Amino acid sequence: MNPSSNRQTEARRILAGQRPRRPSPRTILRAAAAACGIGHLVGIGNRLPGIVIVGAMRAGTTSLFSLLAGHPQVAAAFHKEVHYFDLRFHLGTNWYRNQFKRPRATACGRAIGLESSPYYLFDPRVPARMAAIMPDVKLVFLLRDPVERAFSHYRKNLRDGREPLSFADALAAEDERLAGEEDRMLNDPGYVSGLHQYYSYASRGRYAEQLIRWRRHFPTPQMLVIDAARMFACPAEALSELLAFVELEPWGPRQFVPLNAGQVRMPLDPGVAAGLAARFAPHERRLADLIGWCPSRTDRAPAVTQARAA
Repeated sequence: MNPSSNRQTEARRILAGQRPRRPSPRTILRAAAAACGIGHLVGIGNRLPGIVIVGAMRAGTTSLFSLLAGHPQVAAAFHKEVHYFDLRFHLGTNWYRNQFKRPRATACGRAIGLESSPYYLFDPRVPARMAAIMPDVKLVFLLRDPVERAFSHYRKNLRDGREPLSFADALAAEDERLAGEEDRMLNDPGYVSGLHQYYSYASRGRYAEQLIRWRRHFPTPQMLVIDAARMFACPAEALSELLAFVELEPWGPRQFVPLNAGQVRMPLDPGVAAGLAARFAPHERRLADLIGWCPSRTDRAPAVTQARAA
């Protein structure tokens, strides 16, 4: 069975209300090794990350992770999306440590660990879990225009074979699909909700309520919010802001290459876009009250990068 068929099968399971598949035997074996403290598997000496890009999904986190991972003082995770604090929390801290390259010595000390899992922003359990284990971590939030983000999310689900509905119908079905899922997640720490993860097109764009949830667990000086459109318009300036925030030496790559762009090309119906923008309007006002600005549309990004504390 090819990957697309696997995704379609998983989507049918999720939409039918079935739980996602359990971790593979290999994942369970790695977790057991970590729990037993086997040095060459768990990477004894690996430190927990000092920087986490927590989202949002479809907002440029892959590009930012790749950019920052090239810094000589950064020890990035082996794979971008570790998903420890949301989907794999049961595997334990030793397993998490093993997902990072061994921090190397640099002229300025040990390299700082980096990971990015964009579901962290939206999963309501993650802030408390992360604060309990990494209270001093620096958090980076990339926010994209919520209409653009929602449609990009939808196109990704189409590409992956997860979405049988039109965009308008998927938006109309979202409340019913997600009904009760967040409560179940909060009441059952081991519950994994595919519906909450995959079909939250509009819900993920309500950024203010998500940032407020993170503020309950982390002080605002540890939180940096970046406008995704402005980052792509002026990547050097965005990187400079970010390096100052995480206290790394100034540095710049030879070029900035946007990654993980959507492959499904289709126009967004203007009527659907207008309706979704109206739906987001009160949430955008709340966000502006909270951080002083709202994400720019890609075609309207000004020349100055908007990046400031949450």
